[in-house]
Amino acid sequence: MHFRVKQQPSVLFAATLCALASSGSWAADTVCSTVAGGTVTAVTSGSYSTPDTTIAVASNFYGPAKRLLQDYTKSGAPGNGKVIGVCHNATGHLMSEIMGLTSSLTVNGTTYSAHPSSSNEWLSSGISYKYGMLLAANEKAPADLVYRDTNNSTNFTIGSKQKYANGVPALLLNPNQTPTYDAYDLVVADMDSEVEGYYYGDPLDGTGTVTLNYPSLMTPIAIGNPTPAPYGQAALDILAAMPVAINSTVNKGSNWSSSCGATGSGSDIGVCQYDNIDLTLQATQSSTSGIVAGFVSWAQVLDLGGSPEYITFPDYPVPQWGILLETDATDGTSNANETAASSLWSFMNLGSPGTTNAYLGSGQSWNAWLAANGYGSI
Repeated sequence: MHFRVKQQPSVLFAATLCALASSGSWAADTVCSTVAGGTVTAVTSGSYSTPDTTIAVASNFYGPAKRLLQDYTKSGAPGNGKVIGVCHNATGHLMSEIMGLTSSLTVNGTTYSAHPSSSNEWLSSGISYKYGMLLAANEKAPADLVYRDTNNSTNFTIGSKQKYANGVPALLLNPNQTPTYDAYDLVVADMDSEVEGYYYGDPLDGTGTVTLNYPSLMTPIAIGNPTPAPYGQAALDILAAMPVAINSTVNKGSNWSSSCGATGSGSDIGVCQYDNIDLTLQATQSSTSGIVAGFVSWAQVLDLGGSPEYITFPDYPVPQWGILLETDATDGTSNANETAASSLWSFMNLGSPGTTNAYLGSGQSWNAWLAANGYGSI
């Protein structure tokens, strides 16, 4: 895998990007599961096993995180006997929960919206949003928590932030679009494009420098809201480098099943954006959304099974960073919640990602496990 220097967005596209980024707050509920003894149980009400610690993960990592916790808690593994909660949402939404925001707050140049009230965030609210670990979809979120601790006398973090994965954006065809297209129809070869795509599906797999085959095949497309969801920003970066302009944007929030309604014009596309990358995936799988294709993560595509049609963009990695979190007012690992999170952090062994872990996957190193789950190594 190589990494190319990317073009800066044009002035027109930069204006579109700013309009997207200022589109308001996000309100999708945080979704959680508990994992114990290698078994995952979805939390669908206020009745659940009390976790020893709960980790907050960016939506793209929810599936892999559940598999990680299955390995960590299975028989003989270091976490056997523990109950671990795992909750997902867009990184920006998780940050609003961690910081307990009742109004918007700008931290080191990034504005986080207030956390909206919800009666359905049973586990998250049950632990008062006191997560033991954050696995974000960018570096900025963990860095902003450290920044607040350093400059505002807050107490959110334990230790240093650490990269845990390099995410790979993917453009996934909606299997319900009519007429039926394949991955090769998504894009056309274009030597002026800065974007190299890797095709997966019939009639061929392959690679090449591409731009979108727009607008008749590609409108509307789905992306995550770029403000809380870093994969949404990656989608905008890829579109800008192709280059492709956006004619209209519809903010669908958490409403993934209703008709998108965004329209293209000439060579410009229509875009619908969703509160997190999981909702983006659901819209891209829906028979009622009208979405032709959506930008999600490769990890999510691999979780679909079957034979999805998609293109990956490994030259546009999404560096994903994590950090341990304070759950009380005492600095350092000082309670059982924090100790349980620290034990899981050690199990991940991010400082030696090439070292084999007998309990991880099929006896894999962290980097090998990442590759198997659709991520680039660290």
